[in-house]
Amino acid sequence: MHDDVQVFCPTCGDGLPDTEFFEAVGRWLEGHEGESLRCAGCRIATPVELVVSVPAWALANLALVFWSWPRLHDDFVAELRTVLSPRTVWQWSKL
Repeated sequence: MHDDVQVFCPTCGDGLPDTEFFEAVGRWLEGHEGESLRCAGCRIATPVELVVSVPAWALANLALVFWSWPRLHDDFVAELRTVLSPRTVWQWSKL
């Protein structure tokens, strides 16, 4: 389905089917909180927002976008993580 995305169990590192991941993401976006994926390897169910993906996907209720800014200083990013939550996903790209 999405050849450029790989999905992994955060507990054991086994690969997870990307189709199941994106179906769960779709349900999560529709407001169905508590969506999870069960790993075939370790049999542990993980909330979809904690599943590891490459490149990283971040499912959240808050996103900050700094459009056309230079790269943010590491100290600033660390401060944001402290204020927001220990589970803060940082994604960087430049057009």
